[in-house]
Amino acid sequence: MDNRFEYLLEAAPDGVMEVDRSGRIVLANPSCERILGYSREELLSMRVEDLVPLAQRRGHERHRASFADAPSLRPMGQSLRLRALRKDGVEIPVQISISPIQVAGEAHTVAVIRDVSEAESLAEQTRQLFELTPVACCVYDQETLRFLDVNSQAIVTYGYSREEFLSMTVQDLRCSGRGEAMQDEDGPRCHLRKNGEQIEVEARRHPMQYRGRLAQLVVLRDITERRRFEERLEEERTRAETASRAKSEFLASMSHELRSPLHTIIGFSELLAEGMEGPLNEKQTRFIRHIQKDSQHLLTLINDILDLSKIEAGRLEFHLEVIALQSLIDETVASVLPQAEAKGLSLKCIAAGGLEAWADRVRVHQLLLNLLSNAIKFTPAGGSILVEASEKNHMVEIRVTDTGIGVPPEHHESIFDVFYQVAATTKGVREGTGLGLAICRRLLEQMGGKIWVESKPGEGSKFSFTLPTTAGEPSSQRRDRPIVLALEDDSAARELLREYLEVNSYELVFVDSIREALVKALEIQPDLVLLDLLLPGESGLEALRSLKGLRETRDIPVAVVSVMADDSVLKMGAVEYLTKPVAKDKLLAMVRRLAPRAK
Repeated sequence: MDNRFEYLLEAAPDGVMEVDRSGRIVLANPSCERILGYSREELLSMRVEDLVPLAQRRGHERHRASFADAPSLRPMGQSLRLRALRKDGVEIPVQISISPIQVAGEAHTVAVIRDVSEAESLAEQTRQLFELTPVACCVYDQETLRFLDVNSQAIVTYGYSREEFLSMTVQDLRCSGRGEAMQDEDGPRCHLRKNGEQIEVEARRHPMQYRGRLAQLVVLRDITERRRFEERLEEERTRAETASRAKSEFLASMSHELRSPLHTIIGFSELLAEGMEGPLNEKQTRFIRHIQKDSQHLLTLINDILDLSKIEAGRLEFHLEVIALQSLIDETVASVLPQAEAKGLSLKCIAAGGLEAWADRVRVHQLLLNLLSNAIKFTPAGGSILVEASEKNHMVEIRVTDTGIGVPPEHHESIFDVFYQVAATTKGVREGTGLGLAICRRLLEQMGGKIWVESKPGEGSKFSFTLPTTAGEPSSQRRDRPIVLALEDDSAARELLREYLEVNSYELVFVDSIREALVKALEIQPDLVLLDLLLPGESGLEALRSLKGLRETRDIPVAVVSVMADDSVLKMGAVEYLTKPVAKDKLLAMVRRLAPRAK
């Protein structure tokens, strides 16, 4: 047994030392040598006070005498926190546990010494991090709610001194008449500064052990200015929307006012060209042709502005019905055939029989006519144009392919913007109004479709657009309520969406990861996906790329609703984006447009 005890003593990682009543060291293990820097022989010739820094030696002698008079076990959890003096003169932090023993009838003390230099260094680093954190941090007792510690930023944010904080509880910070304090759920809440000023803070709590107590570390971010900025931003956005509607209404009114005199100009120029008031000479005939050509161009521009202003003002009416695409395509192709033949172009049509779409016939004719007119305009003489139509994933896809000048890749998205025109063009070709393709995109968005281009300079272009089939759309024809799949991890945002949409006859399905979003989208084929870009450990952009990359989900409209949203998401396939915070009416308007309910 003695040998085993000796082995345990020699192998112990902590220093073990025996001291007699006079303070003389009578036993020391190898760890004492390592910790204190003295050899065992040196230690056995010393008193324990020789290992205590000079400033604390007198006090240590009193404590040792007091302990000898009333000895008791002081385990490591209740140990003294001291500093020991090494042989090289360096003071080190140590933790010491002591216990009394009897040796040959004499009271001795056994001390277990642990070098806590590394732990103290880590604690100091943690403390520095706590102090230097640029947001308010507080530690409070989980049972009593009394503050145990605060950092400098908490003092700055709330205006209380450290001593005042340590005499308070977390409930002392709450606003009058408000039930929440830091012990409630994480999230925004109202707090009071010392001067009575109300501030709004975002709270995040983390359980921890603090000096043997169960405590909570709460991080408090002052979001008062951010909230005010968001409110001002929302006001500015509302004013901008009001101004935009006023602009659209003005343009619509002005367009009507311009059409009347233009109608007169076109009518009388036609009468003159027909020679109703006598024959014209060659120069006069040429002048009349110029008037007619420019008048028609101006009429097209006015009509485009009128359509665009109605779309932006939400006043463009759609008459959705089942339309037979074969007859509509044939009719539209026939209307432009004379222009194609006059330019020496080959115009062909290949459409699968029996194709039907749920759309507005007039609007489909308008956008197909626009694409065909552009193809004729930008295809040199002797070229060809092909119109194709087929069904794909419950959508009808119509393609207009030409052998024209093509569109550089960097312009593939921009050509659908208002008034955007590609600089390069065929010689002598007037580019047009720059509104046609923008109107096409907006018309298709209203009908649940989309448009895109595949093209290279000198190799022609292929413009494709989709429309819902009667089997696949509208969703309200197939379901009692449209389904909205929302990729949103914030519980408050989820509750808000539920309050907005479920009472308006929408079925909401929530997911909080990209993988779950893809699985659910494949499973339920929602009518609309609402996407947040900020997700823990993930980027919502990946979800957007994945949804648009899968054949089974690429035609599901995706709308981005996020604090980071901007128009770049439109180039990745999103049909719409809204920047949080979003007004209820604005969100509902977007959802109703993208996922219409049954009427």
